[in-house]
Amino acid sequence: MKHNTQIIFLVGFLFSIPIALTSYLNSSFLSTFINEKSVGIIYALASLSSIIALLLAPKIWRIIGGYKFLLLIAFLDIVSLLSFSIVKNSWSAVITFIVFFSLNTLIVFSLDELLKIFSKDSATGTIRGIYLAICSSAWILAQLASGTVLGEFSFRGIYMLGFLVMVLF
Repeated sequence: MKHNTQIIFLVGFLFSIPIALTSYLNSSFLSTFINEKSVGIIYALASLSSIIALLLAPKIWRIIGGYKFLLLIAFLDIVSLLSFSIVKNSWSAVITFIVFFSLNTLIVFSLDELLKIFSKDSATGTIRGIYLAICSSAWILAQLASGTVLGEFSFRGIYMLGFLVMVLF
């Protein structure tokens, strides 16, 4: 069981990097395609989409299993990150963002469920605390890297870097 939690810790770290790389850039990136005043509406739509996805996730989880579910949404997340680096029009950017946002929520849900499955009840708090600390360290490293990458490349470079890290996931 300890081995399984260590794998989830590593996967959580790897997943946190592309999320952290893109989280502070998404609104600026979207505003290159749409009016800045509309970005908030897009975030609201993405949040609504995430809620709907979370309502459906447990049913899909039970049908195909947690591992296959995580692999499926991770693959789709990789595709959405790659799509961000090549989108050319506003509709593609908006749809890609909404899908990306929702998939990230589903990945967090899946990793949390897997962590719960592989945790002993008596150690759940400790294990989740360690997991959150590891994921938070990825956020710190990603923020340091994003400044460097953004200085050399455009937004698309950040999304491509996120894509490459997500492939490792």
